[in-house]
Amino acid sequence: MPSFPHLSDRVTGLTTATRYLLALSATAVAIVARLVLDPAWGLRLPYITFFPAIMLRGWLGGWGPGLTATLLSAVAGTYFWVPPVETLRITDPTEWLGLGVFVFVGVVMSALNETWRRGSVALNKSEQGLSQMAAIVEGSDDAIASKDLGGTVRSWNGGPERIFGYTAEDIIGRSIRTIIPEDRWSEEDEVLRKIRRGEKVDHFETVRRRKDGTEVYVSLTISPIYSPTGVIVGA
Repeated sequence: MPSFPHLSDRVTGLTTATRYLLALSATAVAIVARLVLDPAWGLRLPYITFFPAIMLRGWLGGWGPGLTATLLSAVAGTYFWVPPVETLRITDPTEWLGLGVFVFVGVVMSALNETWRRGSVALNKSEQGLSQMAAIVEGSDDAIASKDLGGTVRSWNGGPERIFGYTAEDIIGRSIRTIIPEDRWSEEDEVLRKIRRGEKVDHFETVRRRKDGTEVYVSLTISPIYSPTGVIVGA
């Protein structure tokens, strides 16, 4: 698919009316281009200028506008350049084949581009949601951190930094046991076992160790983190 910085956001944000208008405009341009080529090509290659427009129409318009413009292009090509011209009758079987190929390509391209457009919309919404969630987490006074199933710290907001004295740069990539007193490491083993089973640890009262060596009483809530495929990947 075409890919240009920020352009996909503009395409997916177009209104339905605008997408239909752009698709029909691309069809009109293709008709004009084919008319310009008349002196050189005559009635040969009746749909040639419409194929590039199919991609643009489907990309900009998606399924509905792409399909509509494909059918209009098929009608225009047949009327102006398929003998007998200025009618919609087709007497040559090979011309039927050419028309069928053209419509098939248009339908497939419209369907593929609609799939891409919907995926882009979903991705944009997901990215916006993740950005909002990240802002909420970072601005929270609570200590919010994540770790993988081996206990390695993967994220660390401002809360644990204030409580434990470790910055994100200090601790991300290190074991969460860094803040757990050695005599409580068995707690971490049990927590990871529960997480791997998909269980949540709710309001677990325990002790953790600050960077300066002092201990602090904490209440932990630990939940599994799932991948998009439903696999538990962390906590």
